[in-house]
Amino acid sequence: MRCVHVDRADGHRTLMARHSAWAPIFAALLSIVLLSCTEHEPEQPRDPVDEPSGQAIRLTDDAGALHELPQPPARIVSLVPAATEIIIALGEEDRLVARTDFDTTSVLHALPSVGGGLEPNIERLLSLAPALVIRFDARSDPTTPERLDRAGIPHFAVGPERIEDIRRTVRNLGTLVGRKELSEEQIRNMDRELSDVRAAVAGRPPRRVAYLLGGSPPWVAGSGTFVDEILTAAGGENVFDDLPARYAEVSLETLVSRDIEIILVVEGEPLPSGIALDRVERVSTLTRSPGLRLAEAARELARLLHPTALP
Repeated sequence: MRCVHVDRADGHRTLMARHSAWAPIFAALLSIVLLSCTEHEPEQPRDPVDEPSGQAIRLTDDAGALHELPQPPARIVSLVPAATEIIIALGEEDRLVARTDFDTTSVLHALPSVGGGLEPNIERLLSLAPALVIRFDARSDPTTPERLDRAGIPHFAVGPERIEDIRRTVRNLGTLVGRKELSEEQIRNMDRELSDVRAAVAGRPPRRVAYLLGGSPPWVAGSGTFVDEILTAAGGENVFDDLPARYAEVSLETLVSRDIEIILVVEGEPLPSGIALDRVERVSTLTRSPGLRLAEAARELARLLHPTALP
């Protein structure tokens, strides 16, 4: 198997340099924070610091920075589409003063765009005078946090790579916007729905699947990712769970040689040539979004992998 590692330090630039036609695909990768295609590192607990009573907030982000805010920020710019969707789900969309080019939710259409989630248009962002910026926990974009620091604008890093990270992100964002109890309720609902999916497919032989992210040669999801976790919850077995990286490029020869029952490809993404179409199934973009609709994505996959398991 030929795998290409993309580390946190230069992943963004490496991808763009090696694949000049990758812009649409890289946008998709951003939506699920594929900025950490590294060898598995030991998971470090990053529990938030509880805020004191009242509206004051004291919270640690995924980059390890401690934030102390006197109250929930009234003006937020979120550079992470999944985080933006969580804020909307918590009923606090009025706090958002901008969007990125990759935010397609209708309630955001009237907001100005600051460009991409990585290396956004800083001048435009600063002109909106945000009280807080939600950004990717990505060392591939050191410029954005540095310029925000110089402007005196707090920035909160999120890096939801696994389901537990998504729970923490929801909890942290709930605390930041003053909706901590609702965020806990949303997490409970998500976990309950995920348990329902697991129970529905329990005892059925797992289907051997590969989840393609696009590209030529194609990129696939490995273990240590929320994609792998929802595949497993849906009654699938990820044939690339042995990758040394969370996400990696594999040769077409490797893809063809693996014992794969179903190849999952997100709708709208081009198929690499040489793949047998009778094994390809299209899935929605929901399956690559690390947000509160994760259980809905798992249910979609379960219906595809085990059609009689769920209504």
